[in-house]
Amino acid sequence: MTGQPIGAASAAIILNKIQLRAINMKSNLHLHRLFLADRADLDMLARNIKMPGNLYAYDLLFNIVLSRLFGPGRFKPFLQDPQEGSQAVLGYSRMDKDELLQQAKGVAPLEIYNLIDWKATQSKPMPDSWSPGDVMGFHTRICPLVRGPSGHGLDGSPIIKRSPEVDVYLSRCWIESNPPDREKVYKQWLKKEMGRNNAAELEIAQMISFRLRVTLRQGRARQLREITVPDVIFKGELRINNPDAFMQLLNRGLGRHRNFGFGMLLLTASRNIP
Repeated sequence: MTGQPIGAASAAIILNKIQLRAINMKSNLHLHRLFLADRADLDMLARNIKMPGNLYAYDLLFNIVLSRLFGPGRFKPFLQDPQEGSQAVLGYSRMDKDELLQQAKGVAPLEIYNLIDWKATQSKPMPDSWSPGDVMGFHTRICPLVRGPSGHGLDGSPIIKRSPEVDVYLSRCWIESNPPDREKVYKQWLKKEMGRNNAAELEIAQMISFRLRVTLRQGRARQLREITVPDVIFKGELRINNPDAFMQLLNRGLGRHRNFGFGMLLLTASRNIP
């Protein structure tokens, strides 16, 4: 049987997946901090994609920059640096500092490559292994969504929702007679995400901030569309259960919209001294 020819775009996607699989076979992650060379250049990128002046979506801009710098999925998950704000991003990669630089030199458009202050870039290798029972602190920015309506109206009628993604808090409101505690709902979502493949146990968690964020995404024709998502920051402590699964959790991230600055699990020192 003669197979159908593969288009250039499909072939590029397949090649990228093969390359990512090879990169992910490397054992340990690296934590990187990338600094912008000039914030004005990011503003120019926003104008080039016709981003409205009243809706400056950093998550979309950094998604575009990182994807064009290294290729899709090579610097993910990432987080707008809590210390440096819009001037820097933190992110995990299976590539070390030199490999990231060589990748960017090879594939990044000139205007995107020059967005980064490469001399200021900071990196460190993450541990090759973890021990069950290790306790550490964390900082994470999450987008706690569930796929599709996960409940019905209190009168039994179906909830009609166009978007396939729903705020997990809203999904709980549909099925409970009294509004649940928002922080408690998000904490349960976070506990479930950390427990993937028994990776880690959520020990302590505090919601530091919450807002319903109006932001932008690009459609297939690169048309910008507005979406509203829950933007939540948690700090707390976790306990590692399965070291291999925990490594995969760091590499994958938590929840959805991980390509847009959500879901990175930034580790910190535990406040509880053994």
